[in-house]
Amino acid sequence: MAWSAPRYSRTQVDAAAESVIHPPSVFDLDNVAAIYGEAGHALHVVNDWRAAHNWPLSSIRKTLENRAKRIDPLSVTVQRLKRLPSIQAKLRREQHRHLKLTQIEDIGGCRAVVATAMNAIALAGSYKARDLLSVLYRERNYVARPKPDGYRSIHFVYKYRSDSERYKAFNNLRIEIQIRSQPQHAWATALETVETFASIPLRATSGSMFLRPQKYVTLWKRLFVLMSSVIADLEGLGPVPGTPSDMTELVDELGRLESELLAVNCLEAWTGAVDSLPIISNNPEAHWFLLQLDPQRRWIKVDSFPEKNSMEAFEKYVSAEAPERDAPSTNVVLVSADSLSALKRAYPNYWADTNMFVQILQGVIKGQYVKTRIVRS
Repeated sequence: MAWSAPRYSRTQVDAAAESVIHPPSVFDLDNVAAIYGEAGHALHVVNDWRAAHNWPLSSIRKTLENRAKRIDPLSVTVQRLKRLPSIQAKLRREQHRHLKLTQIEDIGGCRAVVATAMNAIALAGSYKARDLLSVLYRERNYVARPKPDGYRSIHFVYKYRSDSERYKAFNNLRIEIQIRSQPQHAWATALETVETFASIPLRATSGSMFLRPQKYVTLWKRLFVLMSSVIADLEGLGPVPGTPSDMTELVDELGRLESELLAVNCLEAWTGAVDSLPIISNNPEAHWFLLQLDPQRRWIKVDSFPEKNSMEAFEKYVSAEAPERDAPSTNVVLVSADSLSALKRAYPNYWADTNMFVQILQGVIKGQYVKTRIVRS
């Protein structure tokens, strides 16, 4: 199949991105058409840059999937292109560092979810023992050193490299690999679900457009930090700095937070609302999935495309992201997975599937917390 290679220089791409995040003001009515024409071209250049990551992303994802399956046959590996709103938000947020679009490391990202933390560590170790032709650019081990908010995963950023004349045009495009255990993924899923349905910023990368009492936000943040330490204890890892080292004290604090937030009730309500949607049939030829979720209307839509129709899928993705659409709050993502069931396991937040997280939290607040094996859902 034909893959879209970069058609513009990095200087042109960065200039276009600057125009997209800082659109020109329209004062001269005589030049409105020209101004909007320039804005449309800038958006085209940015989307061309995104589309160019599809081939290196697919190539690196296939290697990740093969290695993950050797360690955990039931592992799930998927890929996605970074959403345009996420790109815009990141460039605005990092203006003080003068971050350019061509410097963003996760325009293309793939993720492997394996059963346990030990599996995740072993999978990451396979990259140390036998690296790729692509060049390792950066490594961040958030499993050993979690983020302050409790996030855990192992990240690799590679600069794609090929000696083939056919694919040299993609050389040096950056692709991010994420490796995490299923409990770590359940934690991240629950956090994204709360952000989506309660419209509150829980991560450092979240926007500031949310209008919620600060205490409410603070309590949810603390609950997730504590739950990260509980999950770490279950997986034999160290706690998040700033959480109680005594598990009895930690469990007591977590119980008080859950009672004040009614966290279990909220998560179960959101899960039930989305699970009540009609079951989406699985197309055996589907390879690309376009997911659109409107949390306010409890509405979800999934369009599927065969592998050969990657450009059609991307064009529909761009159209769904367009700011003039009727539901600007809709979350849109284009992902690749071998089946819809694998997609749901890898991106459960789009179905608000927080079952594992709720199961662990309920065990804590009911006094049934024990250091035990976590069973794959």
